Amino acid sequence: MAIELLRRGYEVYAGVLYKKKIDFVALKRNEKIYIQVSEFIDNPETFKRECEPLFSIKDAYPKMILARTHQDTYDYEGIKICDLSNWLLNKN
Repeated sequence: MAIELLRRGYEVYAGVLYKKKIDFVALKRNEKIYIQVSEFIDNPETFKRECEPLFSIKDAYPKMILARTHQDTYDYEGIKICDLSNWLLNKN
């Protein structure tokens, strides 16, 4: 994932906020995106675990979860949920 973000021109950082791990903070010029990556988020506990760090971020920059959803991109309380393969193919 980090290599793909670098290929797309982002600076990539791993982050910790309020003792919660953010998988990637991607920066490009004035753009910032917070990204969580999980293989599957079908389990409610897994989904909650991936959302919590993003909910704790209080700025207005985009927040995203990339996972194998096999669904079109959708929004969950301000977090963009994207299927990983669609994101890699720029179909989000």
